[in-house]
Amino acid sequence: NIANTTISLVGTITGTADIALAGSTTLTTTNNSDVSVPQITADSLRIGNGSVLTHGTNSATINGQSLSIKITNILTVDEGGSIHSDSRGYASVAGLSTTVAGAPGAGTVTSGSSYAIGGSYGGQGGWNGQANSTRSEGYGDPYQPTDLGSGGRGSAGAGTAGGGAIRIQAGSIVNNGRISSNGLEATSGNYTTAGSGGSVWITTNSLNGSGDIQTNGGSFTN
Repeated sequence: NIANTTISLVGTITGTADIALAGSTTLTTTNNSDVSVPQITADSLRIGNGSVLTHGTNSATINGQSLSIKITNILTVDEGGSIHSDSRGYASVAGLSTTVAGAPGAGTVTSGSSYAIGGSYGGQGGWNGQANSTRSEGYGDPYQPTDLGSGGRGSAGAGTAGGGAIRIQAGSIVNNGRISSNGLEATSGNYTTAGSGGSVWITTNSLNGSGDIQTNGGSFTN
């Protein structure tokens, strides 16, 4: 059991029979851009009330962080516990640019001001229709999603990142908490933008519980 602590996991956890996060524990995985490579492999994993399993943040241009776990038997997320990568995808973009390396859903702006483009991923993000700005098309695989969500682009120079990327393989899952990869709401004022949802790819023989699985985009203020 791991209780009431904060851990940054640089490498991997393998060959462990059972793992339980309890109390106000946060376990953050880092340095893994490939969700096909599990960072945590165990017979069972339990995320208790108040505990969080997540991955590190990404920049607007580099995909360097994601979360991948492989559980032989049962994965349990208790009420009040979460596995999430909310706002941990590509960061928000500011300024004029036709392209942003790495962030495929940030939109393009060639000139002007007062533009607001929400991040795209599975579908197009919101857009205020300002001249000389264009929102991006959606991208990624809807059946085996592995990409990060994109942050938006706003003339106010502020906004939120897209959701990150989560890959879960488990014999069975009981989710009474939350598994999510959401883009967060942008609340800084006019012409700030929100990120798209990210990806959650789950492979399991059994999925039960009353919890949530979410990949929602954030709302933004125009």
